[in-house]
Amino acid sequence: MNINILNSKEEAYLKKDNQCIEQCIQQSKAEKDISHSPKISIIVPVYNAGEYLRPCLDTLVNQTFRDIEIICILDCPTDSSDKVIEEYARKDKRITVVKNDRNLHIGESRNVGLRVAKGEYIGFSDHDDTRTLDMYEKLYKAANNGEYAVVASGNLAMSVQKMGISSIEDIYYGLVSRRLSPLIMPNIYNRDFLIRNHICFCDTKTSSIEDVLFNVWCFQAMLGTDSKANFIPEYLYNHIFHNTNEVNSYDYWDTEKIINTIIELNNLTKQCDVKVGKYLGEMLIRSLYTSFRLSVKYKQFRNYRRAITSFNMNEILSEYPFRYNNHLSIMKNLYAFFLLTFRKR
Repeated sequence: MNINILNSKEEAYLKKDNQCIEQCIQQSKAEKDISHSPKISIIVPVYNAGEYLRPCLDTLVNQTFRDIEIICILDCPTDSSDKVIEEYARKDKRITVVKNDRNLHIGESRNVGLRVAKGEYIGFSDHDDTRTLDMYEKLYKAANNGEYAVVASGNLAMSVQKMGISSIEDIYYGLVSRRLSPLIMPNIYNRDFLIRNHICFCDTKTSSIEDVLFNVWCFQAMLGTDSKANFIPEYLYNHIFHNTNEVNSYDYWDTEKIINTIIELNNLTKQCDVKVGKYLGEMLIRSLYTSFRLSVKYKQFRNYRRAITSFNMNEILSEYPFRYNNHLSIMKNLYAFFLLTFRKR
């Protein structure tokens, strides 16, 4: 069983300085035993997974594609999830256990996994999800010996096929607007591509919808290059929904976190020479509507109102078409109308 504790070098990684990211990963490659590098590294942040953890691990260790490493990041669980992970690690040498010395949340925990990964490709799993036993065999075969920077399956791949999307630019627009599924777990990403483009995760203690940001960064990095993506229009990954899902909590959709994400996306897309204002406006409406709905459900409307009034979103909203948008539901269009009216006061 391989067990590592988060050390000062990993702390440096978490600062998100681009040069530091690359240096830390390259140094990690030199420090670790490189007698064999697996084809795929699968990063699994683990907090309090409860009854869902064993089915998740069972569908990882029993993959038909055997040349994998499974990196479990123990993010200070309190429900004995760590004991389950260590039990599996004793039985399967492909499992590496990394222990955070404090709770980092999912974004930074995935960054720690990127820090120690050795695989040619990187995959991700939530601690409560499962997948078909041939998922990584199909994904790696579709990577075609490293030809593709990203290989996607599930909702993203199905939507690309259904909508007849044929360009990286259109996928980029779809991700920015959240018309396309942002989930990263059904996909694999070329590790050298991630390192070369300094791609990692946002800090989910201060931002949210980290999958959107990660995929936007990936597909933006492909624009104007020879990097390519491949798609398998099959559902291979089972995203389990239950009451304790983080994505169902107000904390995940906290308005201040959403606003921080929008600001980061706005700054990011300004660096690109494509017109993305209206797509970003659509993302803003979708995300803030979800935050509004949950703020009412969890009686956090005061926090929502305070965050909205303190955020100067006029620059983004000015690009948003002030008319019915057929890509949004009626409720989201009504919300956009009232939000825009409120901002003009």
